[in-house]
Amino acid sequence: MSRKEAISTHCKNPSDSQEEQLHFHINRLADRGFPCTPQILHNVVIEILKSPVGVNWVPRFCQRHKDVIKSLYFRNVDQEPLHLLSACRNWLRKSSNGSVEFQALNEERRRRKRGRAMGLLDPSNPSTAQFFSPAKVQSIREQMTAAGAAKKDEQAQKEDAKLQRTILKEQKKVDIIKQRAERDATRQAVKKQREIDKTTRAAQQQVAKELRDARKTQEQKEKEERAALRLQSWLEKTKVEESKNQSVK
Repeated sequence: MSRKEAISTHCKNPSDSQEEQLHFHINRLADRGFPCTPQILHNVVIEILKSPVGVNWVPRFCQRHKDVIKSLYFRNVDQEPLHLLSACRNWLRKSSNGSVEFQALNEERRRRKRGRAMGLLDPSNPSTAQFFSPAKVQSIREQMTAAGAAKKDEQAQKEDAKLQRTILKEQKKVDIIKQRAERDATRQAVKKQREIDKTTRAAQQQVAKELRDARKTQEQKEKEERAALRLQSWLEKTKVEESKNQSVK
């Protein structure tokens, strides 16, 4: 047996009732604003079945329920592997003359023939002839039918609750990943803004420094000009006084 065949023997697909429950919960999550993705659906089915699911089960499920599924993530699922798989299965079914179907049908017939004990016989007198009225038999049958229906309802409720927990668990994982990505994006944005603010402050400080240096240079230049004017005025005044003194002599 090849490795691919060995793996396929361990694959298991959900029943029709489980698929209906999946369909119901997928649409309910979509109505709540949490559209299901093919990966989430694949993980949920594996969690329910406790075994790997067929590789093409998700495309087949999307194809069967494409008109009623509300999640947009399922509309672009590639259906080509599904067509190839269906053709191969049809060929194998015809070549095997339906032996698998006949075997399953015979098993179901044998199971139905066995039936279930109604509990009418008295175990203390097994050899004594015992008679039961049709009304009593009918009453027992109705009780058994009601008990079987109640058991099926209980099992369906358990499966439904399990499915809800699994879907919520997967959705929680998605929410955690989304929140983590949002936090990372926020940190990156804050870091980038800090770098921008730092660069802006450095540029502003450089401009302020250049303005201060230019103002100091201008003040020093004006100071030197005033000193030169005072010196020139003093020299001219001294020259005038010397001229007056010479003229007096």
